[in-house]
Formats: sequence, C-alpha cells, structure tokens
Amino acid sequence: MRTIAIINHKGGVGKSTTAVNLSAALAKQRKKVLLIDMDPQAHATRNIGVDVPEEQPIVGDILLEEASAAEATVATPVRGVDLIPAHFGMADLGLELQAKNNSQLRLWAALDDGKRYDYVLIDCAPAQDALVFNALRAAQFVLVPCQATEPALQGLSHVAELVDNFARYGHVVAPLGVLWTSVPYRRALSRDIMDYAEVELQRFKPFKTIIRSSNDIANAEHERIPIVVWRPRSIGHNDYMAAAREVIERCRKSAI
Repeated sequence: MRTIAIINHKGGVGKSTTAVNLSAALAKQRKKVLLIDMDPQAHATRNIGVDVPEEQPIVGDILLEEASAAEATVATPVRGVDLIPAHFGMADLGLELQAKNNSQLRLWAALDDGKRYDYVLIDCAPAQDALVFNALRAAQFVLVPCQATEPALQGLSHVAELVDNFARYGHVVAPLGVLWTSVPYRRALSRDIMDYAEVELQRFKPFKTIIRSSNDIANAEHERIPIVVWRPRSIGHNDYMAAAREVIERCRKSAI
C-alpha cells in the first residue's frame, strides 16, 4: 500500500482537484484506491460526487477515536475508488486534537488496521495543524500540486520545512515530486518559474507531466465527476492519466 499526502500550504493550487482526478486515474489503471479528505472544506468529498448523511462517520470521527477506518469508508460513484469523507463541521478539529495525547498518530494507526488498498491519497488543507500532521505521519510520500507562481512556490518551501521537521523526529516522508497545475503555455513568467524550479528544487523533482489549463476540469467539478471519467478524450483526462502513470513509476522506483 502506497500512501501519498497531497499538500501545498498555498491554497487554490489544485490539491483537491489533483487528489480526486489522480484517484480516478489510478483506478482506471486497475489500482484499488482509498481517497481520504482531510480538508474541512470537503472539496474532495464533494467533487467525487459523495453526499455525506448526518449519521455517516467521517475522518474527524477517526481522529477523535470514535470510529474505525472501515466504519468511515464509503463507496464513490467512481469504480475502484473508496472515500473517507470530510465535512465542514471539522473546522475546529485541528485545535481540538492539539490537546489530546498522541493525536498525530491516529490516522496512521487507523489505516494500519484497515482494509488494504494499492494507493491511499490524502487531500490536505493549506495549513499546519493536527490534521496535516496526521496526514504526514500516515504518509510515505508527499506530492505537491503547484501553480507556476511565486506564492505557490513559497507554499512549497513550507512543505519542505515540514517534511524536514518530521524527519528530525524519525518519520521520513519521501518527496514524490511537484505536479505543475493550471499551466498556461503562453505566460513567460510561468515558464521561467518552472525552469527555475527544475534546477533549484531537485528534492521535489517536478513531474514530467503537467496539468494544463482546461475549462473542462472546472466543468467536471461543477458536475461533481472527475474529468478522467466525465470527458475521457479531454486534455484534463490525458494529463491526469499521464500523471497517474508517473506516480506509479515513481513509487515503484522508490526505496520505501
């Protein structure tokens, strides 16, 4: 089982979009996938087409040790993808967990006891709180969706610092790489920043695949269906399928 935290401390860079579409793309490669929504905004839950009934346990219940991973897992409309959902009511959960013992280990412990998947993808909020710490503690890899802008690169530097801090305490999370998102080919600034990152960010080696700007991706989110399912011949479909193949290959080559 490969567990990947999808994270950037800059919001609006396509984390949830990437988590949902990579999950669907991996499933189309005949992988069994568990998507975990650790963001209180619950975009991944919404965008994969799941409505959460009030009685359904969510990831917050796992972190409060009030439900198991199996109890919180639901099927999605995407074949091969299960979900542990989030909810807006989790907004204050990060603060609540800080006061509890071993709160950073709870997701890891729950997954260790749960159903086996080929890939577990964790959609993280743009924050540094107990929710993100749980995701990183459970993860073997981090994947950083990033737009080719200076603020997004600053968010990447914060992720690098957090990964280093975890390593100091004995938990090594391997950088799987940077996935460029919403890339417009005709903006020189974006190209310059991408070229700079290729040289300077060797530890977070950029993916060869880039996710190009596409109205279809936004329209698919409006329909609450991953682009790789909704429009199988679109640019977004092709880019995320290529990214999934690269994820598989990078995980295969990793020593973890």
